Amino acid sequence: MKDPYLSNKQQYKRLKADYDKHGKLIVAFDFDNTLYDFHNVGDTYPKLKSLLVDCQYVGFTIIIYTGNDDYSLIHRTMSELGINTYSINESKVPSNTIKPYANIVLDDRSGLKSAYKTLNKLITDIKD
Repeated sequence: MKDPYLSNKQQYKRLKADYDKHGKLIVAFDFDNTLYDFHNVGDTYPKLKSLLVDCQYVGFTIIIYTGNDDYSLIHRTMSELGINTYSINESKVPSNTIKPYANIVLDDRSGLKSAYKTLNKLITDIKD
């Protein structure tokens, strides 16, 4: 039996369909160790930073989900990157469920490479 969403092509098709339908997307990401070097090991995350800047450029809404309670650090970091954040740990999107809504989630502990590649491809296609 085939699992359709284990296919990168299917993941891209669904994300593109959401974009085509709504003209925008909601991109959620984890802050610590996805964009910010929480453990101070020297990681810089240049590709993720660039991707989030591109998300903002094409008009996507950016939401941060994090266990980090230092919101001033988060706001300062995002401001230094020139990225506007819609919310931190709040969906603010009307939904019929309690599950926070996002079209795609970038998280160092959950399929980051796949989500990055899919979102990057869509943004590249939008910009072309």
